[in-house]
Amino acid sequence: MSILASTYRTFLKPLRARYTRAQAMRYFLAKTQSYKSLHNPLKPLPQEAKEACLDFWSRYLPASRLSHTLDWHTIIYNSNRFCPTHHAYLDNAFYYMQILPALNAKGYVEALADKNYADLLFTPFNRPKSIAKCINGAYFVQEYSSLETPKTARIDSASPRSLRAISKRELISLVRDSGECVIKPTKSNETGSGKGVALIESSAKESELEALLTSYKSDFIVQEKISQSKWLSALNPTSINTFRIVSLLWEGRVEILSATLLVGEDGLTSNGGHFRIGIDLAQGCLRDFIIRGKGEHIDSLPNATKEPRNLPIPNLHKLLDMAKDMHSLLPHFKLIGWDFTLDSSDEPMFIELNPDVPGCEIMEQLNEPMFKNHEEIITLASTYRP
Repeated sequence: MSILASTYRTFLKPLRARYTRAQAMRYFLAKTQSYKSLHNPLKPLPQEAKEACLDFWSRYLPASRLSHTLDWHTIIYNSNRFCPTHHAYLDNAFYYMQILPALNAKGYVEALADKNYADLLFTPFNRPKSIAKCINGAYFVQEYSSLETPKTARIDSASPRSLRAISKRELISLVRDSGECVIKPTKSNETGSGKGVALIESSAKESELEALLTSYKSDFIVQEKISQSKWLSALNPTSINTFRIVSLLWEGRVEILSATLLVGEDGLTSNGGHFRIGIDLAQGCLRDFIIRGKGEHIDSLPNATKEPRNLPIPNLHKLLDMAKDMHSLLPHFKLIGWDFTLDSSDEPMFIELNPDVPGCEIMEQLNEPMFKNHEEIITLASTYRP
């Protein structure tokens, strides 16, 4: 080993790692303050809950970190009307800096979470029809087996045969002939919160499509527009409302840790963080309180035509089973956040997977601690070093 390489490994690499962690902590501290600022006045955490939090987390965190953890327990106490206190609630820094890297193989995220490959990864599962794809600067159409016709609305058993290269002119023609459809970026680091998702109207002119496609500087996919269930449309008709389900692959078994419903307002998607409702997995229904954004309580959904509180969810067991079955195909990730909707037949439809940022904040503001039954994972994560 050269002297330069030895010096880097001994001195510079640890310094770089400490600097990166310090920068990350500054980010999470600022993010925490944005959550706290929503609650005015901010109710203090009860003394008993504070003592339980400190007793538990002092085993896993240095003393300098405990005030940050207490901040998160206070945020949850002000947001969560189902389970406002529990010692196992996470702070955001521990979740993103310790738990996620300890459980998920980061090197596989970019490829396996790319929406352009969902047809290949999840062939047996119901998902939106792919119309065209842009991958690495080239355009393709997904060809299916002879059993699958272009007009089929559902793809429960579609067999992707191949990707056929097409020209940009052919792509535009294909999109124009497909009626209303949706275009979205596919790389995991370029998506999230509905970013880059646009509706292509059936009346779009060729020049408008040309301009739209040119505006995407990286990979994208064009899919059929989803026709969601009447049950979801009654909560907000303009957006595709989605279920976020977090699953854990642990000791050879997939289990569901938490689930919420995301409801939109005026846009096409729901995952911009508009309205969120927890899900009671045992009872199969929505919880009895609603939050907006990062934890603000609201009395009702502005565009709903029915009361969502305690509302039974159609085919919830199918949604959960589908998440489990799909997770079993991706063992590089022990923790995944899944986005599903219900199609016009109330059947689960896969939207996307999120192994890089499955999220914990909203899950724990609406439900229970994600790892309340898995202290061994908290123990493992506390010793994780990149």
